[in-house]
Amino acid sequence: MSSEATAVARTKPALPAAYAEDIQRRKERNAISTAIRGTQWGKEVSQDTVRAVSEYAYRTGIDPVRHIEVLGGRIYLNADYYREKGAPLIKAGVVRATEIQHIAADARLDAMAEKPGPLQEWAAGERDTRIMLRIKYGVPEGAKAAAICRITMADGSVLDGVNWVGGSSKRDPVGDSEPTKTAESRAERRAWRRLVEVQPALLPDAAKAESVASEINESIPDAEVTPHGELPVRPAVRPLMIADVGDDIARAPEVVSFLSEAQLELAEKLLKSSVWSDAERAEFREDFTRTQSGARVAFDRLIKDTKARKEARKPESLRPIPGDEMDFQDDSDLGEDN
Repeated sequence: MSSEATAVARTKPALPAAYAEDIQRRKERNAISTAIRGTQWGKEVSQDTVRAVSEYAYRTGIDPVRHIEVLGGRIYLNADYYREKGAPLIKAGVVRATEIQHIAADARLDAMAEKPGPLQEWAAGERDTRIMLRIKYGVPEGAKAAAICRITMADGSVLDGVNWVGGSSKRDPVGDSEPTKTAESRAERRAWRRLVEVQPALLPDAAKAESVASEINESIPDAEVTPHGELPVRPAVRPLMIADVGDDIARAPEVVSFLSEAQLELAEKLLKSSVWSDAERAEFREDFTRTQSGARVAFDRLIKDTKARKEARKPESLRPIPGDEMDFQDDSDLGEDN
């Protein structure tokens, strides 16, 4: 055979457009996940949360490194995002001003309020004002830092946002490293979010992004229910896959599965084997969507039984000696029949 003919024979057929597009989407999401792991908060969350944030960033086009934070297992747009989106409103005069007021307890104020001098009256008044505001907004006395952000609109109306760092048992590595800066930025973010709630037409991109965040947050379990701040396995959406019969590519229904994407891909590869009937394939796929424990049991059984059924089809002389370990590292012989 000529070299030209050999080259043609070795050329792989082009993937169907839908399948190629899905592969590209996966590459883009993987790149986003890698960027997320490089952030400070990204080092503290589970892989399932990284996937959720990656999906969010992919759908909204928001930079996960510059504009997203994850707190308590929930996705939030940070203050930098709102500053950038709000800047045109300030320039146009729609927003007249924004200001920050600190309201955390401060031992220096207490000392100044008790010491006679020119600043004693001011310190006593500032201390009492802070106490009043902490009571009003429910800020814990043990907070390391606390702030109010006020956004004043052109008509004189004021929207405020309050947030703090510390004062609870929740893990907050970002806040603990820079409590004052973090309290300010989170209060600012909360004030801008209130503006979006009241007048979404002023910041339509932010309104849409907050809506998508609420949707995706519903699928992320609360980080507080598991030890060390790790999240339980998050149900995944079954990915695009090759149809069981024929060469056409078919998009599977958006079925929620309790397996990871990697497990689902392997499961679909195993289910294409002719050792399984259509009824058995349907049963396995249903098991993957019922409960997390049931999905894991079904997945393990699928691997074991696929191997066993394929071995049973081999001539007796080619079967492994009883008691030998089966090597599951290489799954090349578990998928579709050649």
